[in-house]
Amino acid sequence: MNTKPVNFVTIGSSPLLSGNTNFIFEIHILKLKNSDIDNLNSLPVSEKINLIYKRGGLIKFKSIENKIFGSNLILIESYLPQILAETIICACKYNTIMLSQILKLLEQINPLGVPCMGDIKFYTYKIKELLRHLILGMQPKKIWCGEPDVYDHYPIMKDADEILYYTDNINKFIEIVMQNTKLQFPDSVINPSSIYVENEKFYIKLNLQLNFEIDPTARQS
Repeated sequence: MNTKPVNFVTIGSSPLLSGNTNFIFEIHILKLKNSDIDNLNSLPVSEKINLIYKRGGLIKFKSIENKIFGSNLILIESYLPQILAETIICACKYNTIMLSQILKLLEQINPLGVPCMGDIKFYTYKIKELLRHLILGMQPKKIWCGEPDVYDHYPIMKDADEILYYTDNINKFIEIVMQNTKLQFPDSVINPSSIYVENEKFYIKLNLQLNFEIDPTARQS
């Protein structure tokens, strides 16, 4: 067992994904006046999304604003932009921010219509792959080649002087991270008005952040 990695992360809350991670959705069917847009933009993200649906609107994923981030996701898995977009909508519609709970809902709803593959959990598997790359050092602002130096990027959880997770236990480590990851939706870091009009079409821009908080009692057995 390798016990000499370079970096470690202390117990507590840490950003897993943050920065220029804006997802752009097009709002269909619903027509909005300027006063409607102002009113919606004053609401928390979850309320905003649910009110759009309540008024008969549909929200469809269009693109990721940051082209580098989008390309990084496609390199990891071509479905990842759509999966993360559905993760955002699901979190807002069902008012939950725990990643593990959202994934359970996605497996039941199957918004992408993935053919049934027995006991394989499609959405969970793909998100775990994303988490693995984030743990390895993938960042939205930097082109990701998918081939990091594990001794520079694998984090180690430490409790005082006790090492809890080693570099060769990455699968269990990812499971711990997934169970303790929360989604956050601050207003866009670029445009403070998350709903806007472009070429007479209505769009909503949501900034996704992932934060994880490791429970010190969740130790390797």
